[in-house]
Amino acid sequence: MKNIIKQLAVSIWLMLSNDRAMAQTMANYDLAVTHLYTLDQRAQVDGALHTVRAIVVNRGQQYIHNAVVRLRVSGANPLTQTAVISLFPGRDAMVTFGAHPPGQLGRQRLSVRVPADDNPANDSLVVNQTISNDTTSYVTRNEPAHIIPGAQVWQLESALANRFSVSGTPRLIRSVRAYIVDTASVGQVVVGFVADPTTGRVLGRSTQRVLRLSDINRMMNFDLAEDLVLQNRDYLAGFSILGRAGAPVRQEGTTYGCQKLPYYPPTTHYALWPLSWISTGETPPQPPSDLSLANPPFPDSTSSNYLIGKLMVEVITAVPPACARPANLAVTVRGGPFRVEFDSAYSATGYELAYGPTGFDPDRATATGGQVVAQRRGPFFAMATMPGATYNFYVRSVCGGAAGRSAWAGPVFALAPCTNSGIFQFPYREGFDALPPGQPFPCGAEVLDADNNRTSWRVQSTLNNSLMTPLWNSPPNGLYLNLSQVEDPVGGTADDWFFTPPLALRAGRRYRLSFQYQNLSSGGQNIDRLAVWLGDAPDPVRQNTLLYRNPQISNFMYLLANAATTPAVQAVTVPTDGLYHLGFQAYSQQLPNFAPGNGYRLLLDDIELADAGPLAAGGAAAVPGLALYPNPAADGRFTLQVPAAATVRVADALGRAVYAGPVAARTPLALDLSQRPAGVYVLRVCTPAGCETRKLVVGPGR
Repeated sequence: MKNIIKQLAVSIWLMLSNDRAMAQTMANYDLAVTHLYTLDQRAQVDGALHTVRAIVVNRGQQYIHNAVVRLRVSGANPLTQTAVISLFPGRDAMVTFGAHPPGQLGRQRLSVRVPADDNPANDSLVVNQTISNDTTSYVTRNEPAHIIPGAQVWQLESALANRFSVSGTPRLIRSVRAYIVDTASVGQVVVGFVADPTTGRVLGRSTQRVLRLSDINRMMNFDLAEDLVLQNRDYLAGFSILGRAGAPVRQEGTTYGCQKLPYYPPTTHYALWPLSWISTGETPPQPPSDLSLANPPFPDSTSSNYLIGKLMVEVITAVPPACARPANLAVTVRGGPFRVEFDSAYSATGYELAYGPTGFDPDRATATGGQVVAQRRGPFFAMATMPGATYNFYVRSVCGGAAGRSAWAGPVFALAPCTNSGIFQFPYREGFDALPPGQPFPCGAEVLDADNNRTSWRVQSTLNNSLMTPLWNSPPNGLYLNLSQVEDPVGGTADDWFFTPPLALRAGRRYRLSFQYQNLSSGGQNIDRLAVWLGDAPDPVRQNTLLYRNPQISNFMYLLANAATTPAVQAVTVPTDGLYHLGFQAYSQQLPNFAPGNGYRLLLDDIELADAGPLAAGGAAAVPGLALYPNPAADGRFTLQVPAAATVRVADALGRAVYAGPVAARTPLALDLSQRPAGVYVLRVCTPAGCETRKLVVGPGR
């Protein structure tokens, strides 16, 4: 009998349990708080306002109208806020409460609750929060960390960061801390950074560190190398993986630690844990300088596609020094004085620049071969007295009153421009091989990143991969342009120039140009484009004579380009004696969203310009069979025909181009100058065999 009663009791209990479960499943009214988004620690010294957010889902069968969602803070800083929502069944809402300051130091409990309904088990969520003196954190203590699932969430040249805020009171960003996971990350080189969430500009960074086994499964501290004082703004803080120490190829790791994988509501359009996916855009990788925000940027959310959760990152802040150092000291030079730039310090009334050759002491600048210059603001411009020497640059703030002067920021090193008054002996040959240490290009040569994507031509020996792929036609170096998705994530057209040193060319002579070129992009499956120009300055606007154009470069081995190849390199002639520059322009067309690794990689090597002798009698290289009629042309309309493909340029009496373009072999070309003033114009026709110059007369003959 006891067993029968026991079995009956169990059956009744199971029936009632099933009824309760079914009642919960079929609940008419069921609002659920699924996520509560807030900081685990807030820094009192920052004074930054913070907004608590929560996701509420209607899991019931009925429309819910004007439900009151309540935020209650108990503990160090009691607070109550409410919001009102209305939701159809199956829909969700992001509830945003009012921003509030951190308040007093101590612990507090945050809870978000919806009105009581048919399923009380999901009516609230709770987070424990600490108001600390100096730490702002997304890290939940005593909760497990996990590895980011799916390596596709970031590329090797990338960084992940959280968004933070600071109030109107200036605060020193002292360090970034991040939780490191996965023993496979040991040996990776990492650097912490702080960046602007809108532009991606890096505001501060730590020194590089190599991950050790003892760094795994704990918070790692990245102290910023320079004073970074921020106020009244948002910023990103995180760390970037630069590769594996001592290895020629960077290896993917799963270094980033995360917590709380996001729940996916029926519509995944909400900001979750603050995150940015940002690319350093530098190959080979360097500590980030400017960061390309992901497209579209999501600096205030995780991507629902990646199952990331929240990054375990926190920031340590402090009261800034009375006289803070300038940050982000940078020095550039392009054919003139050094340009010294830096971020202004909040308390500075002026700045001092100390610079000199390597080894000088900024505190004893004049006695050790250096100079000191004072200004109210940057940038500074400084002249080098020793061409080709390496200079050191320091900048410090000058503050009013007892604050005095800050410590020096720096040193930053820069190479003084070498002097090259011109190439006077021919043949001129450039193989990019005999460069002095610290000199990035041949003396007098220049590179221009006209598309402003932070990557351009550079001299390099091998590709940074496991095969150490050579980048030269003749060792040890070649000229290399890597235009990949990292540099330009949305696609576009390259516009990168390499200008030779000034070449002393003479009128009445013909010069023969040749060079080697190669497409190194994924077996040549992406088409590169190259044009070669001649002009009287290293400036695209002044490069007005087209010598070569190849829009179909797909050769995976070096090929020669000269007057006999297809396409042919035009003979080089000039109208007057002077200094001229050859301009090699990469204008490869990208396609959006091409796969990482399938970037455009163009190589150049073994440039040669040889003197091929005098032009034909009369100062022009004859183009046999050239026909031009009528000439003069009263109405300004001419017809030109040549026996071989050629380039045509028409200039006015001042040398300004009024027409330029190609002409096909044995195909009449209409030259219409009817809208030009009457007068004499200069026609120049160039074929692989040479160039010919003729006068065009618009109006009555003279």
